[in-house]
Amino acid sequence: MIINKNYIAIVLLAVFYTVGIVGLSNSHWQSLFLLLTPFNLLLTAGLFFFANVNLDKKLFLSFIITFMIGYGVEVAGVYSGVLFGNYQYGSALGLKLLKVPLLIGVNWFLVAISTRGISEKLISNPYIQIVSSSLLMVLLDILIEPVAIQLDFWSWENNTIPLQNYIMWFITALVIQYILYKIKPLLNIVICLGVYITQLVFFGILNLIL
Repeated sequence: MIINKNYIAIVLLAVFYTVGIVGLSNSHWQSLFLLLTPFNLLLTAGLFFFANVNLDKKLFLSFIITFMIGYGVEVAGVYSGVLFGNYQYGSALGLKLLKVPLLIGVNWFLVAISTRGISEKLISNPYIQIVSSSLLMVLLDILIEPVAIQLDFWSWENNTIPLQNYIMWFITALVIQYILYKIKPLLNIVICLGVYITQLVFFGILNLIL
């Protein structure tokens, strides 16, 4: 049943992210929990697909396109230093290809699809949906950036996050959200809220602790 899948997914997200907060904020356990970061991201993606019962070709097409755009723009950003600013990835996010962790594409998908589901449910105007979901993506990135630096997800030149990073995030988000609007995947609002709010709380708390 849908309710059971929602319940299972939300509970597991809450448990794993709570344990993650405890582990990453403890100096004795932090190195171990950093090794588990890729698995946590994959778990989140797995729970999203598990709870989103509408596993049609539109959803998988959304994943492929969002993954390719997100990963592609990161590769261009790392090599050029022009798009987001000068930055490089550390080892915490796992296997890299062209200096960028493959899981970054998964992260772009999760942030984009969850915010798409939220805005689609709460807002009727399609253009406001696109802009609002893009702003929600940038809001999460604002919380992620300081934590990412502390945990060696990635690092910035002079240890300073440039404004252009957020501008480029917003532009990329607009492109992705427009494409998702055109594809119109059927989304479960419960798991979309669960994924987004869990990450919002997770990085919000870590910003206060680390």
